[in-house]
Formats: sequence, structure tokens, C-alpha cells
Amino acid sequence: MKITILGNGFAGRLALFYLSGHSRERLSIMVKSADSCFMPCTLTTTSVVSHNFINYGTSPLGDILLSAFEEFVQFFKLYSPAGIEQVPQYYLSKFYKHDQFEKRYGRVEELRESPAPGLSGLISECYLIYPELFLSWLDQKIHKNILLNGHNLSFNNEIISSLDELDQSSYKFICAGAYSNFLHKDEHTSSELSHNKIIPGNYIQFKNCGLSDQSSFVLTCKNFNIIYRSITDEILIGGTTLKENIFAADEQIIEYYCEAKKIIQLPDLEQGRIVSGPRHKGKRRTPVFTKLDGNVFVYHSSYKNGWSLPFLFPKMFDCELIS
Repeated sequence: MKITILGNGFAGRLALFYLSGHSRERLSIMVKSADSCFMPCTLTTTSVVSHNFINYGTSPLGDILLSAFEEFVQFFKLYSPAGIEQVPQYYLSKFYKHDQFEKRYGRVEELRESPAPGLSGLISECYLIYPELFLSWLDQKIHKNILLNGHNLSFNNEIISSLDELDQSSYKFICAGAYSNFLHKDEHTSSELSHNKIIPGNYIQFKNCGLSDQSSFVLTCKNFNIIYRSITDEILIGGTTLKENIFAADEQIIEYYCEAKKIIQLPDLEQGRIVSGPRHKGKRRTPVFTKLDGNVFVYHSSYKNGWSLPFLFPKMFDCELIS
């Protein structure tokens, strides 16, 4: 059986992991990507996975996000993958007005273990992804699956502009992220796929911070996070983009840096670099898992949850190959 996967970011690789490990048939799998022209969004995010105190029944989107988080945690517990670290996440109340924090989270506590002194809010657990380490581990698992199950795997870096250019006799999994918009302007387009937009996602990165004695942590300051990755000794500052102009987004990251420096010691601004990448935002921020005619399975519009939503593939795609 022939399979085509479009995209070689995390979503495409997780689809490959499920296909290569679950299928009872021998597969001929072609992965098409053009990373040199279209860098996977995977490599340009702060890569934090958190439940954010979401409860089932609050909203349809909340149910999807919480289910994805639970699937991610199950994967983490089952495989103990390299490149994922469970760390404390401190939600800070000082960035909310009056009693807004308590209304949102239910209570306010003194954060005695916080890396920044004198703060209040709530503490929870989250997961930091080290993209290169985790993807390397995932690639090793995929190639083990390929060998054990006798599949054939090949790669192609040709750029395509339409789904019609793919092998029409194959099952097709479209995991092109923000670049999906370039592929849905023909007869395959549906209203579900057209209500989305590409927005900028930026963060500032400081390397070699000299905090080797400090454990990893996340400080959540309402609209942005301050993240310390101890394994790579780097600090990242980034979060929700409130301004959709890419240059204004850079200005906003600098504003976040100035706010962050009020509560924690940071390197000078000129020592950092701004990392930019596209984010794919769907209608009402809802991700798209859909099947088109011709055994085409489409996933996109992950927005800020690209490291957890792909774990829903077996539940959301009505396809026995990946279930």
C-alpha cells in the first residue's frame, strides 16, 4: 500500500511514527517536504506543552486541547522520550487586574519555590520540548519501525503547489502547517479549510546564560512565558501574539522582555536574538482534522498547540492505518 506524507515537521513525523508502527500491511511511504524553502513551524516555537487548567465541558475547543494534552502525557509516560522534560510552571497573578486571576484560576497562593522572589499565583506541571533532541529520538523510533515491519521509506524535496501533484493512488496525509494555505486553492478547498490565516509567532532567545545550577522552569505572565531550558542553558521569552503585523510583533516581544526583566535577572537585550516563524490559526482557533475525497487526510491550524494536537491523529482521523 502506498502512503504520501506532505510535511516533515513534528506533525508529519508523528504521522509517520503511527503509520510505520501500527499498520499490519507493508507500506511504501513517500515523505515530501521542502524544508530549505519552508522551515517547519516545529523549529520556531517555544515548545511548551501545558494543560493551562482547562476542564472538560467548558468549550468544544477546550475539550480538544485537554484531550490532546492527555494523549501527549500518555505518550511521555509510555516511551520516556529524549528531549522532553517535565518542569514546574508558575502562573503569576501580578499580570492580572484586581481579582481577575482568582476568577480565572480559582485561587491565589504564595509561590515560595519560584525562581523569582516575592511572587504569588499558582504552580502546576508542564513539559518542555527540546525540538532537535526529541525529533532525533522520534526519527530513531521511526526507522526501527520501518526495519521491523518491512516498510519502504523514501524522501522527496520537490515543491508542489497543488494536491493534484501527489500520487492519486496513495493515501495522503497533509501535515504542511501554515503552508497548507498554498495547497487548498483548487477543487479540494472546503469552507472548513478556507477559514484560517497565517500570523507571526516570535520569541527572543538567550543562549549560554550561565545558569547551570538552576533547574528548568516556566513563568507564565498572562500573555507571555519566561522559559529556562537547563539542558541547553537558554532563556526564551515569548507568547501570545496580539499584533498581527510581523514588525509590530517584534516590538511586542521587546515589550515582553522589558516586563520580564522586572521580575527576573536577564541578559542584556542585545545578547538575544528574535526567532520568527509562522503560526496557522483556524476559525475560532479550532484545529482542522478532516478527510477529503481521494483518501486525503488533512491536519492544520494547530496555532499554539503544535506539540500536542498531532497526538490526536488516531482519534480524529477515521483511518484504520493510523488507529
